[in-house]
Amino acid sequence: MRPVQALLASARRGMSGFTTPNDSSHVGSYAVMLVTPIERDKTEPLARVLQAFGTGESSPLAKLPDVHFARWVIIDRLRTDWRGAPSSPSKLESAYLFFDADVTAPAYRRA
Repeated sequence: MRPVQALLASARRGMSGFTTPNDSSHVGSYAVMLVTPIERDKTEPLARVLQAFGTGESSPLAKLPDVHFARWVIIDRLRTDWRGAPSSPSKLESAYLFFDADVTAPAYRRA
């Protein structure tokens, strides 16, 4: 299963305890943000996968009509070039994958 399909399948499983109202006018807007550590030596292969997704119309997320904005970012270091930055900045123990999305979807209620 491709990474985006796996992510969507996981989201559907998570929503299995909810039902949608019959009235399609009940629509919700949802923001999603996920941050997860990346295994050591997996940052570069992951970066290549994300780059292969492309941008704009070539992105796999462009095919999902309810996704208004989505972005994957690899965080591999903390910036220290800003005024007021700590003189002894923390070190990341690993790189992190940040995912952010804004979607419109039917309003769900507990079944």
